[in-house]
Amino acid sequence: MPEIQKMNRKRKKFLKLYKSFKEMDADDKKYWASASMEERVEARKQLWLNYCLFKGINPRGQKLQRVLKIVKLPQS
Repeated sequence: MPEIQKMNRKRKKFLKLYKSFKEMDADDKKYWASASMEERVEARKQLWLNYCLFKGINPRGQKLQRVLKIVKLPQS
Protein backbone atom coordinates (compact mmCIF):
# COMPACT_ATOMS: atom_id res chain seq x y z
CA MET A 1 0.00 0.00 0.00
CA PRO A 2 1.75 3.22 -1.12
CA GLU A 3 2.08 6.01 1.44
CA ILE A 4 3.28 9.55 0.86
CA GLN A 5 4.76 11.16 3.96
CA LYS A 6 4.99 14.89 4.60
CA MET A 7 6.34 16.46 7.78
CA ASN A 8 4.30 18.95 9.78
CA ARG A 9 5.34 20.96 12.85
CA LYS A 10 3.14 18.94 15.21
CA ARG A 11 2.72 15.53 13.61
CA LYS A 12 3.34 13.53 10.50
CA LYS A 13 0.77 13.69 7.74
CA PHE A 14 0.41 10.95 5.21
CA LEU A 15 -1.86 9.80 2.47
CA LYS A 16 -3.13 6.24 2.64
CA LEU A 17 -5.02 4.44 -0.12
CA TYR A 18 -7.81 2.05 0.85
CA LYS A 19 -9.46 -0.76 -1.04
CA SER A 20 -12.88 -0.24 0.57
CA PHE A 21 -14.87 2.32 2.56
CA LYS A 22 -15.28 -0.22 5.35
CA GLU A 23 -11.50 -0.46 5.76
CA MET A 24 -11.21 3.34 5.69
CA ASP A 25 -13.95 3.80 8.33
CA ALA A 26 -12.33 1.24 10.64
CA ASP A 27 -8.94 2.97 10.34
CA ASP A 28 -10.54 6.39 10.89
CA LYS A 29 -12.32 5.21 14.06
CA LYS A 30 -9.09 3.67 15.36
CA TYR A 31 -7.22 6.95 14.75
CA TRP A 32 -9.76 9.15 16.56
CA ALA A 33 -10.07 6.67 19.45
CA SER A 34 -6.31 6.92 19.98
CA ALA A 35 -6.18 10.74 19.66
CA SER A 36 -6.00 12.82 22.82
CA MET A 37 -8.84 15.12 23.85
CA GLU A 38 -6.69 18.14 22.96
CA GLU A 39 -6.09 16.79 19.44
CA ARG A 40 -9.81 16.19 18.91
CA VAL A 41 -10.73 19.69 20.14
CA GLU A 42 -8.04 21.24 17.96
CA ALA A 43 -9.29 19.29 14.93
CA ARG A 44 -12.85 20.47 15.60
CA LYS A 45 -11.67 24.09 15.82
CA GLN A 46 -9.75 23.72 12.57
CA LEU A 47 -12.80 22.24 10.81
CA TRP A 48 -14.93 25.16 12.06
CA LEU A 49 -12.39 27.72 10.81
CA ASN A 50 -12.16 25.99 7.43
CA TYR A 51 -15.96 26.00 7.18
CA CYS A 52 -16.09 29.71 8.03
CA LEU A 53 -13.47 30.52 5.40
CA PHE A 54 -15.35 28.46 2.81
CA LYS A 55 -18.72 30.12 3.59
CA GLY A 56 -17.27 33.61 4.08
CA ILE A 57 -18.38 33.77 7.72
CA ASN A 58 -16.55 35.70 10.43
CA PRO A 59 -15.77 32.96 13.00
CA ARG A 60 -15.64 35.49 15.85
CA GLY A 61 -19.01 36.94 14.89
CA GLN A 62 -20.89 33.62 14.96
CA LYS A 63 -22.18 32.87 18.42
CA LEU A 64 -24.95 30.83 19.92
CA GLN A 65 -28.19 32.71 20.26
CA ARG A 66 -29.67 32.99 23.75
CA VAL A 67 -33.29 31.97 23.87
CA LEU A 68 -35.60 32.60 26.81
CA LYS A 69 -39.16 31.36 26.89
CA ILE A 70 -41.55 31.71 29.83
CA VAL A 71 -43.96 28.85 30.12
CA LYS A 72 -46.99 28.82 32.41
CA LEU A 73 -47.36 25.51 34.17
CA PRO A 74 -50.82 24.16 34.88
CA GLN A 75 -51.73 24.41 38.55
CA SER A 76 -52.48 21.13 40.26
